[in-house]
Amino acid sequence: MFEEEYRNRINKGVGYIEENLDKTITLHALAKQAGISQFHLHRLFLVYTGEPVSGFIRRTRLAAGFSELRKGPKTNNVNSAIAVGYDSVSSFVRAFRQRFGFTPKSTTHSGKSSLSLWRTQKSDTAKVVIEPARIEMRSAQALFGVLETGYKNRSFQQAAERAFNRTLQLVGQNNLHKKVGRACAVMFDDPDLSDALKVKYFGGFEWLETSPPSFEGLDDMTLPFGTHAVFVHRGSYKSLWQTWNSAYRNWLPNSDFDLRDTFPFEIYLNDPRTIRNEKELITEIYIPVERRYL
Repeated sequence: MFEEEYRNRINKGVGYIEENLDKTITLHALAKQAGISQFHLHRLFLVYTGEPVSGFIRRTRLAAGFSELRKGPKTNNVNSAIAVGYDSVSSFVRAFRQRFGFTPKSTTHSGKSSLSLWRTQKSDTAKVVIEPARIEMRSAQALFGVLETGYKNRSFQQAAERAFNRTLQLVGQNNLHKKVGRACAVMFDDPDLSDALKVKYFGGFEWLETSPPSFEGLDDMTLPFGTHAVFVHRGSYKSLWQTWNSAYRNWLPNSDFDLRDTFPFEIYLNDPRTIRNEKELITEIYIPVERRYL
């Protein structure tokens, strides 16, 4: 029902990117232009365009630079680099060659053309809609754990390993086993779209007592109060993105809910250290929503 509305919002974001290639594009500004909370924009952008925000910006800038250079020999690398938002010729040339396989200098002699700048498209393929297991009103929940950074190869795996290994070490050292609940993770988005090393990841556990412990090296945060659509993912963590994408791309636009302006999170119902087969892993994805009133 509301799929066209979400597509239009993402297209507004795409238009904002194309009009501001020579400027620093922050997640906050992009989310404001699209009319979508920055907690959810990056996931909706990915499922509607097929690219992460940062990747779309890089590709669009390079394609625009390519177009400028193809106009003729009077266009130089310096002007093209500045026009598409690069702070130096060397960074532009390096990114250009990495993306297209040849240098900017050779573009006037190359028969290759740039990738088209495309907006969101309607899919002709059948959609597999995964319904939420439940719509749940949650109380606020204290967590403790470790805040890490780093998003590599489109994965939080290394950050997650560091966060949970350190948290489990502190749990054991301080005999906290009876005071902790389920394992949880929160993936924060960073306003610096170009630096994946700064993307934040919190890995930890529910704290079952009144206030979380205070130890050197431990962080704490609170999962938000409110309504959540809860999706159940069964199987490897490597395929979690499929359930996330189905929830945002296929279920949300056709549901009676809109997204709330707060972060989603994951809760892990079993311990991978005790599981023989990844197929047995069960993860709950909590997406904050509110009833849509027409």
